[in-house]
Amino acid sequence: MPANLFLIQHFHDLRLHEGRNIGVAVEDPDGRIHLRLGGLDAAGDVDTRWLRRFNLARGYYLQWRDFLERSANANDWEAVIRFQTSKPSNIIARKVGVNLSETHNWARFTDSYFAEMVDSSISERESFSDRVRRFLESAPIRFEEKVKLPGRWDNFGDTLDLEFPFGYSNRSELKVIAPIPLRHSSVYSFKASIDAVHRVNRHAVFVAVTSFDESDLDSERVETMLQPLEAGAFPINIEQENAQNTLLDVLGAA
Repeated sequence: MPANLFLIQHFHDLRLHEGRNIGVAVEDPDGRIHLRLGGLDAAGDVDTRWLRRFNLARGYYLQWRDFLERSANANDWEAVIRFQTSKPSNIIARKVGVNLSETHNWARFTDSYFAEMVDSSISERESFSDRVRRFLESAPIRFEEKVKLPGRWDNFGDTLDLEFPFGYSNRSELKVIAPIPLRHSSVYSFKASIDAVHRVNRHAVFVAVTSFDESDLDSERVETMLQPLEAGAFPINIEQENAQNTLLDVLGAA
């Protein structure tokens, strides 16, 4: 049986689509919950510098820490899902996928998952966004920045305006363009945002501008990262010589 993977994110502004990764949870095949939260020392207290980095108030985060730990210790993750469905919050636990690997040490798996998802490089994402902006500036199109589309995080939640980095309007249709490095945190955060918009408009078009060596196309890592993107967007490899032409074709701007 697969394990369910959850990403715990903090949204400083609920109107924006991209949360900051602050923790993970794994529901193993036996229903046990393995939780890892950022910024906590061995005694369970928080690092004030870490709180400032994520724009989190100490008391607010500690309340969430206690709630999440109680739910995890009781193996009742549904309590978290029920709560966030009934009451919008700046901290959200998203189910972002499943793990089909066989392991007898889910605690170690959760540690690795946490390190990959939460300890990602913010500067790397920002530099890739700048590169994609230059790529768009060199294309014969007029793109917009900080575009918004309505979306719902779940079927019963409120409809919110979700913000995306770039967009292109063609025939009154806004198509989203987003820089997505091939990292779990970036890919699954973007996929969750795509799903949220598709709950409101299943015809919305998304372009994921990413980067990988074509020789790695058959590698397990690249294939695993591309699958969720291909399920809801048009991935474009910025490293390809014809990347700009591919972009124009997808946007209908050729």
